[in-house]
Amino acid sequence: MRSDTKPRFPVNPWLAWRPGSDRAFDALERIGVLIRSGASWDDGYAFELGAQARRYANQCPKGFRQGLEIVLSEHGNLAAIQGWLSAAPSRDFTHIDQSPRSAD
Repeated sequence: MRSDTKPRFPVNPWLAWRPGSDRAFDALERIGVLIRSGASWDDGYAFELGAQARRYANQCPKGFRQGLEIVLSEHGNLAAIQGWLSAAPSRDFTHIDQSPRSAD
């Protein structure tokens, strides 16, 4: 049976959040802002939200970052994804073949 009332959490997560106290929480909050607002942000702000989320996520375990990448790829806009990628440490791209090419 469907109810017209919005379900409520026992504790309001926005009241529990303390910026800077937990980097995973900070990264999730930034991704949450992107998802909640959908495509309504301009590209510059979406880019910055994506970059902020990645900077926080850089301090979290790799599996957590990869999970956020899945969420962002499903729900983020292109500018947010570009922001996320711009804040990635260069060591995250070690899978790219960087061997020198011989001249033909």
